This record gives sequence, structure tokens and C-alpha cells, in this order.
Amino acid sequence: MECFKLVLDNVGADREAGRIWIDYISFINSAQTHAPYEEQQRTDLLRETYQTAVSIPLLRVEEIWKSYDAFETRVDRMGAKQQLSKISPSYMTARTALREMSRFWDTIRATQSNTLPQPPTWTAREVEHLDAWKRYLKWEVSNPLRLGGPDAHKRVIYAYNQACMELWLYPEVWIEFAEYYTTIGQQSDALTKLQTASSVLPESLAVQFAYAETAEKMKQLDVCKQVYEDVVATQRARMERITEKYTRKLAKLDKLLEKRLEKPNGSDHKQTDDQLSSDSDLDDFDDADDNASIGSDSDGGDALAFGEDAKLKRTAQRTARLRKAVEQRKSAINARMEDELTERREAFTLVWIMYLRYIQRSEGIDAVRQLLKRSRSEPPNYITHHFYVAAALMEYH
Repeated sequence: MECFKLVLDNVGADREAGRIWIDYISFINSAQTHAPYEEQQRTDLLRETYQTAVSIPLLRVEEIWKSYDAFETRVDRMGAKQQLSKISPSYMTARTALREMSRFWDTIRATQSNTLPQPPTWTAREVEHLDAWKRYLKWEVSNPLRLGGPDAHKRVIYAYNQACMELWLYPEVWIEFAEYYTTIGQQSDALTKLQTASSVLPESLAVQFAYAETAEKMKQLDVCKQVYEDVVATQRARMERITEKYTRKLAKLDKLLEKRLEKPNGSDHKQTDDQLSSDSDLDDFDDADDNASIGSDSDGGDALAFGEDAKLKRTAQRTARLRKAVEQRKSAINARMEDELTERREAFTLVWIMYLRYIQRSEGIDAVRQLLKRSRSEPPNYITHHFYVAAALMEYH
């Protein structure tokens, strides 16, 4: 009995929970009674369970209603009509809600992926799936079943939990869930939900800022400060990974070039040239023209080189072409690195500005100055001038 109650308390509102309700009703029916008052208790419990189940938009709600009709008729044919008419409006509302809900769920099921949650790439299918969930959540918030406050909140919270499980890596769903908790006065639950979102999406600035703002509103300043410290560290680590990745590519190019030039006429120069042109770490920067210049010799083979001067000239030409090709590759690598760093640099600067503003609100301008000193220890190309403009404006005002 307690197991059924635990399950129904947690997932009893799910549209697919009809099987559980039917099993629970069968379980109650199977209980043996040894006295009239026990029989009456079982009858009352069955009636209460039936009336609760038929008021929920379950996929098998009609089947449960027919069973309830037969139950009331069997218990008291004369009083059955009165009992059924009392719960009939709730049943009709549930049936209507089920039809409306099915439209949302048909789209959700048609567009959902069969894999574990993945970071969104914003394909048309993913956008449609997200929109379907948003429409369904908005519908649940509108309280179509006309439930009382706590019961309505419970349904919406359950719907948001379902959405978060499926849209695990979508920041906006977590933030909307926390905002709903806030609107119904459950700020501590909102903070807990954002804490979970923060661990799931550590690189999402929207989630981190929402978490910090909620903690600040609840006067949990230590939590708020730690959030900013964590997001600064996360963004810095991301920039360091980008820098290290491209620095490693540049170093590999230099090493291969050095190896190639050590033995300009060596027997393994063709293998080294191939590495420069087709190494897996450099695939993003392949260029057909460069490959041709690195891997081929437009001046002809050794058969055309007559005399030492011709050989030296040919070696010099080959080396010049090789250096040019490598420099072009290095320029492409640096350009790609700068493109990635530019986006992350703006995010990193924004994080520091938000951190400064929080410190000004919570600790005053002296603490801002101390934090400003810390920020200057960051690599100079990690923070844009906007950070220093923001700090100057804080001093000015």
C-alpha cells in the first residue's frame, strides 16, 4: 500500500500513469476483509481512489471511469447516480484536457531524439521540439484543470521536471523552472533548481547569472560570491584550452619544419612534407595549393639538376616554398584562434564586469578596487577595454 502511495504521489499525474492507478485499484479490491467496518473502509478507499483517478487526464481515464461506474452500481444502485453526477464534471474536464494535451505530446514525441540529451545545435527539429515543450508548459501553467493552488503547482512542477529531463542542456528551461518556483513563493526551491542547473551547464552565463542573482536576493552572499568565482575560473579555463590547442598546432608545425630543414636533401623529406600537409592535427587548415607546393617540385626532378649549383638552387627554392606554405598555415591557425578567442574574450569580460558590480553592491568601492587588482593578473588578451571602462564608471559614480 505504501509503495503504491509513494509512486502515485510522485508520478500519479503523468498521462501514462493509468496502468499504475488500475493496478492500485486491483490491489485494494484484492484485500481481504473480516468485518463490516473493514468492508466499508475498503469501499470508501476505492471510491476516493476512483474519484481521484478520473479527475486526472490519463490515457486510460475512460477505462477507469467505466470501472468506477460499475463499482458504484454494484455498491448501491440507487445512490450510484448521485455519486457519479458529483464527480462527472471533473471527469469531463479531465477528458477535455487529455485531448488538448495529446496535441502537445504528439508533437513532442514526433520531434524527440532517441539518444541521451545532447547540446543543442538548433536544427529545425530541435527548435520545433523545444517550442512544443514550451507550449505544453504554458498550457499547464494556465491551469486547464481548474485545480486549487497546491494541486495546480504540483502539476506544473512535475511538467517542468519532465522538460528538464528531456531538455537537460537547454539553459532557458532551467531558468523558467526557477522563475516559476519564485512566482509561487518557493525561493529556496528556485535556488536549489538553479544550483543543479549550474552544475549541469557550468559554461552557460545565463544560468550562472540567474543563480547568482537569486542567491543575492535571498541574502546568501557567500553562495553568490562563489558562483562568480566559479564562473570566472570556468571561462578562464575555456580560454586557456583554446590558446593551448592552437599553440600546440603552431609548435607542431615549427617542429616539422625544423625537422624538414635539418636534412634538406634527406631521403625522408617526402614523409615530412606529407606530415606538414595532411597531419590530422592540421586538417582544419589544409589548402590544396599549399599541399601541391609542399609535396611536389614544379622545377623538375633530380635528373634536371646538373652540377652542385643547380642542386643548391633547387634546395633553396624548395625551402622557400616550404617556409611560405608553413607561414600561410600558421596565419590561418592564428586567425582561427583569434576568432574563437574574440567570442570567449567578450564573455570573460562580461563575467568580470558582473562580478565587479556585485562586489560594489555587497561590499563597497574599496572591495571593487581590490578585485580590480586581481583582474589585472589575467593575460592581457583575455579582457577587453570594456572592463576598464566599467571599472572607471564605478569610480566616477
